[in-house]
Amino acid sequence: MHIYDNHAIPEGNKDKLLKVRPLITAMNNNYMQLYNVSRKVSIHGSMILYKGRQSVKQYNPMKPVKHCYKLWVKADMDGYISRFDVYQVKTDTSSGNS
Repeated sequence: MHIYDNHAIPEGNKDKLLKVRPLITAMNNNYMQLYNVSRKVSIHGSMILYKGRQSVKQYNPMKPVKHCYKLWVKADMDGYISRFDVYQVKTDTSSGNS
């Protein structure tokens, strides 16, 4: 499955998930259209086990799932996910005047 055109990658791109970003965006849009989320929601981190090599993968020796993708998930009280995003390693951003 090919989602993103490799020739359309912008110069200086910092998004490690650029090639799957259209899929993530489409899934989040569909979640909101297909389900009426209740007013009681929570935002929490969710871990997905992964043992391969990937720069977005997290390592936490204190957790039962030590090698994983970390997702930030917005879910309602029934457990339905209405939005998610994959956590990427913090990037060093310079603070300048905008």
